Amino acid sequence: MHAYIRNILKQKAALIMVGPGTGVAPFRSLLQEYPDKWQKMLFFGCRGVDRDFYFEDEWEALMSDGNLEFFAAISRDSRGRLVYKMLSNILTSIYRITPCVACI
Repeated sequence: MHAYIRNILKQKAALIMVGPGTGVAPFRSLLQEYPDKWQKMLFFGCRGVDRDFYFEDEWEALMSDGNLEFFAAISRDSRGRLVYKMLSNILTSIYRITPCVACI
């Protein structure tokens, strides 16, 4: 296990994950292995719901359990909702779960 991940596991901070179209599988692994460990936010970017919106059912299940705040930026289906634009629009949510320290 990578030293950075071992350090995250020791923290009681929030976990903010950003997958801007470069792959979401590592975040999925963390969420499966440690579903109740941290307050978690995932920002996911893809081109289209029908093209590459991976693991949609899993994200919905984690959200319904209260284990994840999930934000999807679907660039081709929603007029350019890019991940970095979403981040700037919801900073209050990020500040709410990260009062002191977070592992980003």
